[in-house]
Amino acid sequence: MKFKEIITVLLGFVLPYIEELIKSKVIPAIIRKSYETFDNKANNIIKKLVALLEKIKATDDINKKNRHLEGFTLGVKTIKAIGEKLIKAAEVLEEELRV
Repeated sequence: MKFKEIITVLLGFVLPYIEELIKSKVIPAIIRKSYETFDNKANNIIKKLVALLEKIKATDDINKKNRHLEGFTLGVKTIKAIGEKLIKAAEVLEEELRV
């Protein structure tokens, strides 16, 4: 048997197991990592808004307070818009699954 034929036979035997390994270990890990990354970014945004809220409460300068308040309001609106978008997407995706 030639080397190429041996490799072809071995790959034909091994590839299904490699594919199963990738699906069971690698892909779930990638998906989990992407969720963790998204969650970390969301947490960072929330922490920044909490810090900005503390600045608003601690600032006596009305001009600074108003600028902080504008940024805070924009941040909260952004979180709400993203949240609503994600909820709508989840509803549509769940509905598509039921069809």
